Parts: sequence; C-alpha cells; structure tokens
Amino acid sequence: MQINYVTGNRMKFDIANSVFSKSKINLVQKNLDTPEIQSFHVKEIAKYSAKWARDNLNSDVMVTDAGFYINSLNGFPGPYIKYINKWLTIEDILKLLENKEDRSIVVKDCLVYCSKSGDIKIFKNEINGIITKEVKCECGSIIDRLVIPESLDCTIAELSYDEAISFWSKNSNLIKFREWLEKSFHIC
Repeated sequence: MQINYVTGNRMKFDIANSVFSKSKINLVQKNLDTPEIQSFHVKEIAKYSAKWARDNLNSDVMVTDAGFYINSLNGFPGPYIKYINKWLTIEDILKLLENKEDRSIVVKDCLVYCSKSGDIKIFKNEINGIITKEVKCECGSIIDRLVIPESLDCTIAELSYDEAISFWSKNSNLIKFREWLEKSFHIC
C-alpha cells in the first residue's frame, strides 16, 4: 500500500518514516502548497487540506496539522503557528507571558487520511507542556525553543535531530494511524 504524505517539512516526513519503518506501507512525500482555511481547529484545517490534496493527486493522502494552544493566552496562537514564526520573535512571546502564572500549553496534532475514493479517517493527539522562561537554544522554530513537553526536562529544540525524531515518533498519532491501516487493510 502506498500513501502520499503531503508535507514540505522534512522532519515531519522523517518522523512518519520512523513510525512506518517496519511496516509494509510505503509513504511518499509530496510537497504541495495546500490551501489553509481559517479555523481555530486543526482538525478542520487538516481535513480541508487532505480533501484538496486527494482531489489534486487522485490518490490516497495523509495530511497533518498542529496547533499550539497557550492556556493563559486563551489558546493563542492555536493553528496559526506558521504566522507566529514569521511575525513574532521569541522575546515577543515571552513578553506576552511575562506576568502570567499559568505557562501551560497544549500541542494539538491532527492527522487526516483521505482515501482515493474519498473516505476520511481522523486521528488526534495532544501533548501537554509548559513554556520556558528562558531560551537555551538558538536553533529550531520559536515553539520548539519555548515548549517543554511534560515528558521531557528540556525544550524540543535542545534535543538532537535523532532525539527529536524519536520523541515525536513515540508521541505521535502516526502510531494509531499505522495500526488502523494494518488492521483495516490486513497489512502484516
């Protein structure tokens, strides 16, 4: 079985390959500039993009979308992280949280599979964490440099590339997706 993973993000594709490495499911990376609808819900954004990609590729596709919901900022920035990385600095985000006791964040990840025939299956995942008060690493996205997942004692950016792949692979909705595919399509 072959599925087109619509993403231009190398790390996302490497994470997916890690999860599917011992599977008979072949992932192919497709870098399409899918339209992103405006919604506060990553599920709706990913679902729209998956349908659009399926229509344009005429094949089975999967699309993922993530949002970073800072509790004390009423869920800001949510799914708009791409714009935050473009417009705001780390200092801007830290300034927004300067007088906030609650530094908790929920990373919401949604994977949408859309079959060539139009069937849709949705897989959601959440990771809780906190926003650090000081930045210790100068590489990675703004959110990677700020978020400390509750299962780690450092930010995601402080991990090596392989450690980050391992972390996201273990904490990914890709596992549920792979298991569903193997069970539904009798892939052993």
